[in-house]
Amino acid sequence: MDVAEAILFGVIQGILEWLPVSSSGQLTIFYTKAFGLDPIYAYRLSLASHLGTTLSAIIYYRNTLARITREKVWLKIMAIPTLTALPVGYLLYNYIVGVDPVLLEASIGLFLIITGVVLNLRSQGKVRSIVKVRVRELILAGLLEGFSVVPGISRSAVTISALAIRGYRAIDSVKASFLMAIPVTLIASLYEAFELMNTRSTAIDLAGFAIILVSSFIAGLASIKFMMEIAGRLSSKVSLFLIILGLIILALYMPMLA
Repeated sequence: MDVAEAILFGVIQGILEWLPVSSSGQLTIFYTKAFGLDPIYAYRLSLASHLGTTLSAIIYYRNTLARITREKVWLKIMAIPTLTALPVGYLLYNYIVGVDPVLLEASIGLFLIITGVVLNLRSQGKVRSIVKVRVRELILAGLLEGFSVVPGISRSAVTISALAIRGYRAIDSVKASFLMAIPVTLIASLYEAFELMNTRSTAIDLAGFAIILVSSFIAGLASIKFMMEIAGRLSSKVSLFLIILGLIILALYMPMLA
């Protein structure tokens, strides 16, 4: 991996991570088709690359994190989903890395369509304050977060929509989604990075990976700010784009699956 490729990988990860488009799904397809990487390795590299964008979230929300012991609602929003997401995500991850690579790529199309549909789900009821969030709602958000290890399922889309359906303000739903992502993605990306370093068949280029992390961190800071600014105005065009892209991917892979 040369420097230009590593920078490109990181920038794309940083831009896509905080948008409801499934960065792991998009990057798996991109790495596979543009650079000829093995689909399973591409998927695992996309997960490890989340370390850079997780650090960008920590910096962006540093003031909230500094007050977290006083504002216990945010501690609850981070802790409860993490406890439910990790076991679900780990079980699904172990299944995904063992599937047929063609099936993995084709399934991304299906799950992008699902993400596109989920993006349109909104509550028509009364707007609620996030300080009143219930434990069962956070458990549901955590379960959905665990399922987002599946490439094509956008973590931010399913968690934001889950909270929005319950009537929470869009800006609060986005902030809660990004904060609950920090512990889960930090643990998952560190785990995957160490796994890739220690697996002989998929050993990663440390210099290249370091460049990916730095560039994804910088791009992630810019992307997360943009996402917060458009909270509440999530365009249906994003949903339509994901559905169309998912249909195209399915159409391309159907002959191979058949």
